[in-house]
Amino acid sequence: MSNYLQSHGHIMFDTIKFNLPDEKSPSVLDVFAGAGGISMGFIGAGYRIAGAVEKDKWAAKTFKTNIEYFQGMPCSVHGGAEKGDMTRVSPEEIYEETGDINVLVGGPPCKAFSQIGRGKLNSLSEKGYKADPRNKLYHNFVHFLEVFKPDAFVMENVPGMLSIDGRNLADVAARHLGDPTDEGKPGYVVRYAMLDSSWYGVPQYRQRIIFIGIREDLGITPSMPPRLTPGPPASSGYMKWPEHHGQQEMFRGKMRKHYTLPVPAVDQLASVTTVRHALGDLPEITDHIGVDKNPWPRRKWNTFADYPEDVQVSEFARVMREWDGPVSAREGVQGHHIRWTRRDFETFRRMAHGETYPAALKHARQRLEDHLKSLVKKGELKTITESAREHYRPLFVPPYDETRGFSDSWQKLYPERPSWTVTAHLSKDTYSHIHFDDDQARAISVREAARLQSFPDRFILGPDGGLAGAYGQIGNAVPPLMAHAIAKHLKTLIFS
Repeated sequence: MSNYLQSHGHIMFDTIKFNLPDEKSPSVLDVFAGAGGISMGFIGAGYRIAGAVEKDKWAAKTFKTNIEYFQGMPCSVHGGAEKGDMTRVSPEEIYEETGDINVLVGGPPCKAFSQIGRGKLNSLSEKGYKADPRNKLYHNFVHFLEVFKPDAFVMENVPGMLSIDGRNLADVAARHLGDPTDEGKPGYVVRYAMLDSSWYGVPQYRQRIIFIGIREDLGITPSMPPRLTPGPPASSGYMKWPEHHGQQEMFRGKMRKHYTLPVPAVDQLASVTTVRHALGDLPEITDHIGVDKNPWPRRKWNTFADYPEDVQVSEFARVMREWDGPVSAREGVQGHHIRWTRRDFETFRRMAHGETYPAALKHARQRLEDHLKSLVKKGELKTITESAREHYRPLFVPPYDETRGFSDSWQKLYPERPSWTVTAHLSKDTYSHIHFDDDQARAISVREAARLQSFPDRFILGPDGGLAGAYGQIGNAVPPLMAHAIAKHLKTLIFS
């Protein structure tokens, strides 16, 4: 591995300071908690995670293992289908365990709000996404808000909320989140904005709607952390969000309340964190190359690989290596596992950066032709026939129709750009994020997916739930560095 990593974005990473919480720190309850992306960011900003609710039992276990390690104190976690289901769990019961909290955080499942999820739901039923109960899960969030009455809340969701059948569901949610149910009780001043994780040092373009609410009696209006880097390029397909715009507008002669917030930029923008910055210092994985039968060498989940010694380390990678708990007990790189996709390793190697499935198919078909020619040359095949092609095709060519939406499902990462969005679909396959290094000829590992999401190297993944569980937990998460920026900003508004 060459010494190509350079320090970058020092303006940004000099601002990322992690403060361990103590019993006097502002307390947080994390609902729809997943593996703990939001909580990791809040811990790093000096908050204490008092409790969490998560329906997936493996994600709940990942959450408890890591959150308690990183904050150095216990956390009450309600996990699994019975105790962690937000539609069934009693906030009053959890309140008895945690007591008062300062901040409620969470990201209700967003598939029904996302463009991809909406199309899938519409194809499955006549009522489509409108009938999906996940669209109303933020009401469960509101119920917790009413019971706990924290100083503030942070809720995360996808940009798809901004337009569903021409309706801005984010505005609807903001209104529900802000209005008190009980007469005479304080409500919340609620604002939202679309933030991109790349603005806060994450090596990934990932846009999410962030709601911040502050209890009305505190007399504080929410604002958003300023972005530290340029936004995604206009040609990338990501949405633009204004830095400045009016907060109210006229409607039928009256001022109409506006919930959206601008996201200002700092005076001196840092450079974005690239895929090479994020992954270039990790151990190479090449032991799958040339292995033409099962089984192949597999790493154990509980082992830690050493960092290579012959590379310079980017500022981002330094943060990922050094972010630790109060009593350091983990060293090296854990969870550096990949999927066994033998048919496609050589196709990955041949693909150019940014190429997608149609290009992958061309490379695979050429590999098939090259193989058939080699058989003729060796005398193992007299001539290339269509029956010979059909016989050997499964060894080289994927069976998926290139006209049926697979163009974005296979993509090779650009090393000098941030990654495109890391999604929960990694639990199904990892073809959407093919490693940029031709010599490694593979898709990204679990640890590399975690790096692209800004989970630190000491964050343990697996073995419970296997590869699919680990990839899914990472893809579903809020990037910790993005959450850290929000948590730190909220602290300056309320708790400083």
